[in-house]
Amino acid sequence: MELGRRAFDLDGQAVTDGEVLAAAFLAGTLAPVLQRVDDGLVAESLAAEQAIEIDSEVLQDAFDEWRIERDLIAAQELEDWLADRGLDLDELQEHVERTLLRSRCGARIAGCRDRFAPSREQVLSGAAREASFSGDLGELIDEQALRLLAPAASGGERAAANESLLAEAGLADATAWAETAARFGVTGVRAAWLLEREADFRVHRRELLSAETLEKALARQRNDLVRFDVVSANLPTEDAAREVLCCIRIDRDGFKRAAARAGVPCRSQTLFPNDLEDVPYGNRLASVRRLELFGPLEVDDDHHVVAQLLERHEPELDVPDVRKRLERRVLDRALRPALAERVRFALESDSWSEDD
Repeated sequence: MELGRRAFDLDGQAVTDGEVLAAAFLAGTLAPVLQRVDDGLVAESLAAEQAIEIDSEVLQDAFDEWRIERDLIAAQELEDWLADRGLDLDELQEHVERTLLRSRCGARIAGCRDRFAPSREQVLSGAAREASFSGDLGELIDEQALRLLAPAASGGERAAANESLLAEAGLADATAWAETAARFGVTGVRAAWLLEREADFRVHRRELLSAETLEKALARQRNDLVRFDVVSANLPTEDAAREVLCCIRIDRDGFKRAAARAGVPCRSQTLFPNDLEDVPYGNRLASVRRLELFGPLEVDDDHHVVAQLLERHEPELDVPDVRKRLERRVLDRALRPALAERVRFALESDSWSEDD
């Protein structure tokens, strides 16, 4: 992968994809990507041992879905996308297959991790490709652009934050950090700069996110932080969807049992108000009662949704998802004003979403 590709300019100076990935490693925001790489490598080893294979049609369907999601339908569009990132078609196909294997192996991955655990070098080597193919790189670019806007901390505060950052990242010292950053194509000078800037962000974050500030923010934004626990299922026909509803209402089946009897999986989700536009029944959740059923709702000719509201939760700061979203909003409002003046993205990219 082309790690030297320009992600954005900060005050006229280029920040590369590799620097974004290295900074994300230091900040801990790259952890989900690294975990997927680790799981994928274990799944590959397990699949080789147990002769687990992905059917060619399933693989092709997943490959086509990946292209459709990114609007890379034409062959030339896909080739240009790959070339811009220093990737090739074989790497993309390997990513798609590894993703399917990771899903197929599921819980078995944890049970055989001791036997197939990949090395740290293998995981770091695969991080850039995974982040690019999965779409995480775009989100990391947006987030890193904002983190770099934090004001400089005092020398003492920065030094203390540096020490904490290195310890949290499992790095013995700044030399170990420079060696890790080099894996992402980052020079020693730039690695030192990234460490300082992340330390500045940590200090600024601590100053902003006081208990008093968060309580005030929660009071202003309570309606936006209500959580809805929902279970839903997609049925192939309206009749099948109505049958599921009848099993629940008349036969007193639980939602999961009724869906299982219909031969379809059910999906459990926790949704916030900003998520509701992404689900077909989102406009109804604010007014329904606990355990109320709704549907069938026609999504398309092959999908009819039935759903049930399991619980409605008022926001509390001790709930991790609520606190995370609230903290993100406070930080976003503090740092975003400088974004238009100081940052210019290399590619079209929305700035950091406050509810990711």
